[in-house]
Amino acid sequence: FVDEMSALRSKVVGKGNLARFDYWLGSFEYLRHLGHIGCMRGELDNVLAQAQKGKNNAEKQSLTEKLVLPVRKALAREWERLITALLAVTNTPGELGTISNLEQHVRRNYWAGRRRGPAFWFLAQHDKTIEELLGYELPAEANPRKEFLGDPRIIVPAARTQVDEGEELSVKVIILDNDLPADATLYYRQLGDNKYQEIMLNHVGRAVYNFTLPAAGKESIEYHIKTKMENGKTLFWPSVAPKLNHTLVVMPKE
Repeated sequence: FVDEMSALRSKVVGKGNLARFDYWLGSFEYLRHLGHIGCMRGELDNVLAQAQKGKNNAEKQSLTEKLVLPVRKALAREWERLITALLAVTNTPGELGTISNLEQHVRRNYWAGRRRGPAFWFLAQHDKTIEELLGYELPAEANPRKEFLGDPRIIVPAARTQVDEGEELSVKVIILDNDLPADATLYYRQLGDNKYQEIMLNHVGRAVYNFTLPAAGKESIEYHIKTKMENGKTLFWPSVAPKLNHTLVVMPKE
């Protein structure tokens, strides 16, 4: 049903509604890739078993190149699509943890597994056997690419909605892209004010930034993040900004 749902996207009106629609559409796309990659791994198991039945080394090598290697490469491409789909809907520390689990515990290479025990990890479990049948190392395209393949986006993993009076609030921001943004700025103001104050985001490392709001007064505030990417595209967080901002309610001292 994912393609049928995707066909409805053009009928969605409003940035906020579109962001919510894309979250669920992306989540279903991720699950579809998860199903695909499970089936492809089963196909890899089957064609490898066929190649191992070759009468001699030359026939085994030929069968491996013809049957096994294309599936192994396709498995890497499907892994890329899986992670890209998941990154498109990741917004919370828990979802970041899912990516970490997939990359650190599921997609592990054979040699890392050899140091720590039997190589039972999903993507590379058969790699040593495949290389033995081929008589040479797997080509680079058998591994997932390292660069980000999706659309750039801003993630605020733990967007609090309230702060204590007098509290300074530090917020982590992830700007997901292959290149650093040309500009990354926070705009904030007290509720009801017309004029924003600006804070440049601090680059922590790689795609991670942060900012610290001054000690909260008695009035609640609202803010949004605006980034200008190297390709000229402008991104906002939340998606409905600057028309609607993220609200931070100040809890008064007793």
